[in-house]
Amino acid sequence: MSDTLHAVGTIFVNNNDEILLLLREGSSREGGLWGLVGGEIDKGEDKLDTAIREIKEEIGVDIAPSALKFVKTYRYHWDKGDKNIEFETFKSDFKEGAELKLDTSENVKSMWILPEEAYKRKDLMIGLYKILSDLFNL
Repeated sequence: MSDTLHAVGTIFVNNNDEILLLLREGSSREGGLWGLVGGEIDKGEDKLDTAIREIKEEIGVDIAPSALKFVKTYRYHWDKGDKNIEFETFKSDFKEGAELKLDTSENVKSMWILPEEAYKRKDLMIGLYKILSDLFNL
């Protein structure tokens, strides 16, 4: 029987309509794949608090709750860990002038990429294809 992992992710969009992707550190869950800023919801934490915490931890940006727009809950299965994933997805504009301070213990690189270019890649976290398809009509 599969366990369920509850997680959040935030799609940041910059002034060039590009989205922010992070390359997961190799030994982590889905290591070596590109994904969103995000992570697992801790016990007793709600999805908005998790999104704010993960943004601070992974890219060093303080964000107001009002800057995050809840998009949708995505559900998919992760075969590698035999887990069902409930992925709470947020979207936010990336504030011009904000500086990324990547936590390289979790993510080794970042990139800004157009959604349609990201969708063509073969190295995204499994659930990201459906998110990109839905949000950017791909």
